[in-house]
Amino acid sequence: MMLNFESKKELDQYKTRKTKRCTLNDENLPRVNYSNYFIYSNFSRFLSKEKLLLNKSIVMNFINTESGSLYVLRKWCDNFFHRLYW
Repeated sequence: MMLNFESKKELDQYKTRKTKRCTLNDENLPRVNYSNYFIYSNFSRFLSKEKLLLNKSIVMNFINTESGSLYVLRKWCDNFFHRLYW
Protein backbone atom coordinates (compact mmCIF):
# COMPACT_ATOMS: atom_id res chain seq x y z
CA MET A 1 0.00 0.00 0.00
CA MET A 2 1.41 3.34 -1.02
CA LEU A 3 0.82 6.36 1.13
CA ASN A 4 0.26 9.68 -0.50
CA PHE A 5 2.17 12.71 0.67
CA GLU A 6 -0.54 13.95 3.08
CA SER A 7 -0.96 10.53 4.71
CA LYS A 8 2.77 10.17 5.15
CA LYS A 9 2.97 13.66 6.64
CA GLU A 10 0.13 12.90 9.09
CA LEU A 11 1.77 9.63 10.06
CA ASP A 12 5.09 11.38 10.70
CA GLN A 13 3.34 14.04 12.80
CA TYR A 14 1.61 11.32 14.83
CA LYS A 15 4.91 9.56 15.48
CA THR A 16 6.53 12.85 16.47
CA ARG A 17 3.73 13.72 18.91
CA LYS A 18 3.83 10.23 20.40
CA THR A 19 7.62 10.40 20.81
CA LYS A 20 7.39 13.84 22.40
CA ARG A 21 4.69 12.67 24.83
CA CYS A 22 6.73 9.62 25.82
CA THR A 23 9.83 11.75 26.31
CA LEU A 24 7.96 14.21 28.53
CA ASN A 25 6.53 11.36 30.58
CA ASP A 26 9.98 9.84 30.98
CA GLU A 27 11.33 13.19 32.21
CA ASN A 28 8.45 14.29 34.45
CA LEU A 29 7.39 11.10 36.23
CA PRO A 30 10.75 10.42 37.93
CA ARG A 31 10.81 14.05 39.10
CA VAL A 32 7.34 13.72 40.62
CA ASN A 33 8.16 10.38 42.23
CA TYR A 34 11.58 11.57 43.42
CA SER A 35 10.11 14.60 45.15
CA ASN A 36 9.15 12.42 48.17
CA TYR A 37 5.69 13.88 48.07
CA PHE A 38 3.75 11.51 45.85
CA ILE A 39 3.78 8.20 44.16
CA TYR A 40 2.48 9.36 40.81
CA SER A 41 0.16 6.41 40.19
CA ASN A 42 -1.58 6.99 43.52
CA PHE A 43 -1.69 10.70 42.89
CA SER A 44 -3.25 10.29 39.44
CA ARG A 45 -5.85 7.95 40.92
CA PHE A 46 -6.63 10.55 43.59
CA LEU A 47 -7.02 13.25 40.92
CA SER A 48 -9.43 11.16 38.88
CA LYS A 49 -11.56 10.11 41.87
CA GLU A 50 -11.78 13.66 43.23
CA LYS A 51 -12.39 14.99 39.69
CA LEU A 52 -9.53 17.49 39.83
CA LEU A 53 -7.95 18.86 36.67
CA LEU A 54 -4.20 19.14 37.11
CA ASN A 55 -1.68 18.34 34.45
CA LYS A 56 1.95 17.42 34.95
CA SER A 57 3.21 20.96 34.36
CA ILE A 58 1.01 22.29 37.18
CA VAL A 59 2.20 19.50 39.48
CA MET A 60 5.83 20.26 38.60
CA ASN A 61 5.16 23.95 39.31
CA PHE A 62 3.82 22.95 42.74
CA ILE A 63 6.88 20.85 43.46
CA ASN A 64 9.32 23.55 42.38
CA THR A 65 7.71 26.69 43.83
CA GLU A 66 4.57 26.20 45.93
CA SER A 67 5.56 24.31 49.06
CA GLY A 68 2.48 25.35 51.08
CA SER A 69 0.00 24.42 48.37
CA LEU A 70 1.81 21.15 47.77
CA TYR A 71 1.67 20.33 51.48
CA VAL A 72 -2.11 20.86 51.56
CA LEU A 73 -2.56 18.83 48.37
CA ARG A 74 -0.47 16.03 49.86
CA LYS A 75 -2.54 16.01 53.05
CA TRP A 76 -5.74 15.90 51.00
CA CYS A 77 -4.36 12.98 49.00
CA ASP A 78 -3.25 11.14 52.17
CA ASN A 79 -6.66 11.68 53.74
CA PHE A 80 -8.32 10.31 50.59
CA PHE A 81 -6.32 7.07 50.75
CA HIS A 82 -6.80 6.82 54.50
CA ARG A 83 -10.59 6.95 53.98
CA LEU A 84 -10.34 4.53 51.08
CA TYR A 85 -8.34 1.79 52.80
CA TRP A 86 -9.37 2.11 56.48
